[in-house]
Formats: sequence, C-alpha cells, structure tokens
Amino acid sequence: NHWGYNPWMQQQPGQPDQQQMPWGYNPWMQQQPGQPDQQQMPWGYNPWMQQPGQPDQQQTPWGYNPWMQQPGQPNQQQMPWGYSPWMQQPGQPVPGQQPVVPARPEQSQIQQPAAPVQPEQPQVQQPAAPVQPEQPTIPSNAPIPDEPQTVPSNEPIPDEPQTVPSNAPIPDSGSEAEDAQSESASDIPAGAKVFTSSDASQQTGNHVQIPEGYQVIADCAFSGNKNVEAIDLPSTLIKIGERAFENCTKLLSVNLHEGIIDIGRGAFAGCTSLTKVELPSSIKRIRQSTFSGCEKLHEFTIPQSVASLGKHAFLNCEALTEIVIPEGVDELPENVFSGCRGLVKVKVPESVKNIRKNVFSWCESLTTVNIPEAVTVIGAGAFTGCESLTTVNIPHGLEVIEYGAFSKCGRLKTLILPDTITSIEENAFNGSNRTLVVRCSRDNSYIRHYCRMNRVKCKDIEA
Repeated sequence: NHWGYNPWMQQQPGQPDQQQMPWGYNPWMQQQPGQPDQQQMPWGYNPWMQQPGQPDQQQTPWGYNPWMQQPGQPNQQQMPWGYSPWMQQPGQPVPGQQPVVPARPEQSQIQQPAAPVQPEQPQVQQPAAPVQPEQPTIPSNAPIPDEPQTVPSNEPIPDEPQTVPSNAPIPDSGSEAEDAQSESASDIPAGAKVFTSSDASQQTGNHVQIPEGYQVIADCAFSGNKNVEAIDLPSTLIKIGERAFENCTKLLSVNLHEGIIDIGRGAFAGCTSLTKVELPSSIKRIRQSTFSGCEKLHEFTIPQSVASLGKHAFLNCEALTEIVIPEGVDELPENVFSGCRGLVKVKVPESVKNIRKNVFSWCESLTTVNIPEAVTVIGAGAFTGCESLTTVNIPHGLEVIEYGAFSKCGRLKTLILPDTITSIEENAFNGSNRTLVVRCSRDNSYIRHYCRMNRVKCKDIEA
C-alpha cells in the first residue's frame, strides 16, 4: 500500500492485504479489520448505548427520557415533559404522600343565597309651607289707614309691553350695523304691511304680482321657489327681507321701483337665471351676498346713491363684464367681486381707502386696475388668478402687500413699487415671477432683497 495512516495499526508493510476500513472514525470501536461484518449503526449517537449486533429493541425517538426508562422494558405511564419534585417513577405512588380527599362541608357552613334586597322607596320631600311674615303690632292709638281704592271698571287699563313680530327685520352686525345707523327709524313704519311666506305660498303661477299696499317682503318669503320666473313688486314697497328670493333658479327679471331703501342680505343669492337688475337711486347700500351666485347677471349698474358694498355681494357673477363703483364707497370688502370671470373693466373711485382680501381674485378677464392713492394695504389674494392682468397702477403711499396678492398673474409685466413699502408677505408674486419685473429705486435694499430671495427680477425705476 502507498504510504499513509493506518487507523488500526494492524497491517505492517509486506503482510498480506486485509480488509481495510475506509478512512474515517469507527464510533463503536468494535469491528477490527478482518473480523466478520456485524450490523453497523448509522453514523451518529446511540442514546441507549446499544452495542452493534444485539437484537433490535424498541427505540425511543431522539430526545431525553426524563425517567431513565431503558429500551425494551414494558411501556409505563409516561409523565409529560416536566419536573417531578419527588423523583417519582411513572406508575408509582408518591412516598409519604396520602391522596387528599376534599372534606365535605357541614350543612351549617353552607351559605344559602341571600334574598334580593328590595330598593328603598325614595322619600318624597314635601314642600315646606311658606312662612307667614309676622304681622307688625300696631299700637292702639295709631290711626287706622285708609282702605285701598279700587280702579273703576270704566277706567282704561295700561297696555302691556308689545312683543316684536316674527317677521321683523333682523338687525345687522359688524360694519353693516354701522351703515344701518344712517337709516332713521321713520324709513320703515312700525305698522308696515308685510308680505309673508304664507302669502307667497299661495302664489302658484310663474308670474308673481304682489298687490299694492305691501311695504315689506318677509325674510325667506320665496326662498327655494323653483317655479317663479318674473315678479312685479308694488310701488309701496320699501324693504326686501333677507334671502327673500334666494335660490329662485328660474327667476329671470324683477322690477325694483323707486322708494325701496333696503335689500336684505342674500336677497337674490343663487338666482342662476337672473340676467338683469336695475336698482333704484333710493338704495343706499348693497348688503352681504345680495347677488352672490347670479351666474347670468350681465346688465347691472350700481347707483350713485350707494355708499357701501357688503362682503360677497357679487361673488361668482361670471357674466358681469364691467363695473363702475360709485364715488363715496370707501372700502372694497373681501370677495366682493371674486370669481367674476367675465369682468374685463372695473373703475375704482379715489374714495376707496381699503382693498381687502380676494377682492378681484379669479377675475380671469380683468386687464387693467388703477388702485387709488389713499390705499395703503393690498389685501391677501386681492388679484390672485387674474391671468389677463397686464397693468396695475400702484399708489405712491402703499405700505403693505399681503400674502399672494399678485400670485398667478401670468401676464403681468411690470410693477413699480414705491419706497414707502415696508412689508411684502410670502408668495406675493408666486406664479408671476417668470414674466414680472419689479421696479424700485436703486437704494431700496428691502425690495431688492425680497426679489432676490423669491427669484423675481428687479430693476431700477430710472432704467
């Protein structure tokens, strides 16, 4: 054989060849080379130390036998895997332990279920008798007072305080309450004849004619009426209540006579088919949301007598093309013309001092705006979404441009900003900075720094 390692060290070089074991380890060390073959156990560990060649015995599956049971012994009751504190062999009693027999309770110790406790009846406390005041003692020599005189049956009884009727006009709040102070109480008589909701429900036709003599149309009188198309108002009418014709979606026209001094909030809101309204010169103010949502309203003129406009007054009046705001109006409230997509031209008077937020937002057809000199603050989003806006004349005394005032004005070319500006808020020109050029004085470091930080082109006014 070639030189190598003989694990049994029994074959010397030159002796006849004997059966060689393959190179490896014989775990039982029982078979020497040359001995007859015996039953070999597979390579591994024999937990019961069974010698090869012995008859097969019942093998326990690989694991640990907690009771040290030898293979081949009769099966005994096996305890589940765990710890036996007495080292008890399976099937044997526990030494020194006697089975515990539960003691039977004595009859006297058995508790009987208690009877349900009846709830106590609540004691009704009787109201105490009123304490009679002590009668003052009158001296015997005191004069006897005269008996109270009874009112004769023919004498008039004083009137009780009168309650306000349900159809009385609702007082305004906020800035509109200040406007209401200019209106004297004599404008609406106390005993005015009111056209109520029940009267309106009796009008079943498309053309409604309110009889003469009525002075007030009650709040919500025709609100939500889907049949009325035209309304003739009496010449005696002086007031239209809040939401009187709200959401009358088929209403096409309404005649407003001279003498009407007040139109309530939301009176014609949501009248999507209304195309034309002529306000009389007796109207002094247009209240909040009066014509909001009148999508087809295109012929409308604000009388010169109007001194104030309410919030959302013309919100989403998409068919309006031109608006002339009368002289004397000092404020444009929020959303007053917002969403007027067809508005091309608007004239703002010099009396206006405040432009609030979203005044002309999303007026997509608006091209030119002249801001009065008295304006010092342009509200947030005042011109947001004015995609056609190309020219805006900024007043010389402007101080603040609020958040997003000129955002998304894609065609706005130039804005000349004065040195009086002390604050330009975030996103003031967001979406307009691709075409917009801001011009300011050469020494105005604040505006130049803002433009540099927001990527807006900035040039000198003199250039």
